[in-house]
Amino acid sequence: MTALYSGVGDRLNHYAVDSDGAALSKKDAITLPADVQYAWPHPSKQYLYVASSNGGPRAAGDRHYACAFLIDGSGALHRHGVSPPLPSRPLHISVDASGSLAMTTYNIPARVTVHRIESDGAFGVQVTQPSGLDFGIHPHQMGALRRPSRSREG
Repeated sequence: MTALYSGVGDRLNHYAVDSDGAALSKKDAITLPADVQYAWPHPSKQYLYVASSNGGPRAAGDRHYACAFLIDGSGALHRHGVSPPLPSRPLHISVDASGSLAMTTYNIPARVTVHRIESDGAFGVQVTQPSGLDFGIHPHQMGALRRPSRSREG
């Protein structure tokens, strides 16, 4: 079963995908605390992380959140854990390959935040970053790549 999620305003819509007929059928929708900005799945495909904000290109907004959702066997989403407030309008959220860190980027001001992801998939604490990191004028996306280790045979 394939699920598709679509953010429209503050609604996160869930569709079932008929792979053979290439057709979508709407299953349900969840209302978030603010408009959907970006979503990213956990590597296990058991969780979906969504950044939301009432800000936009011409408005700073005053409500910004990261939300975690548990994905059940039908693809339906269920709120999972706390939704930590974010410092400003998020542009992008992603999760590292190990599924242990959620990274969010912002353009005003240019910065990133990193939250730990708990073993149950819920958001954990925010990890303090060193001061003076240079993200340019508009960090739009952030991703973490884990390079495979190379073993030496002797």
